[in-house]
Amino acid sequence: MANRHTKSLAAPDGWADVLLRTITAFVIAFTALNLKEWFETNEWDVLACTIDAACVAVATLLFYAVLALVSRPRRAEDRLPLPSAR
Repeated sequence: MANRHTKSLAAPDGWADVLLRTITAFVIAFTALNLKEWFETNEWDVLACTIDAACVAVATLLFYAVLALVSRPRRAEDRLPLPSAR
């Protein structure tokens, strides 16, 4: 099979994309951990959940930073099209 340049949603499209994915991971982890804490103890433990969510966000940042560094730069025509604004 010949090598083809295909579009991938897995590889970040730049450093702004890496940052957006990291922030998204932090928010999701923080929300999930707080809900888990509430259902288990009927108390909020915001500080512990923030620390745990930050650990998840740092791991996510490192993962996507490596992907951004090793993936080839993509040309504008290789990127996924944006939805048209109407």
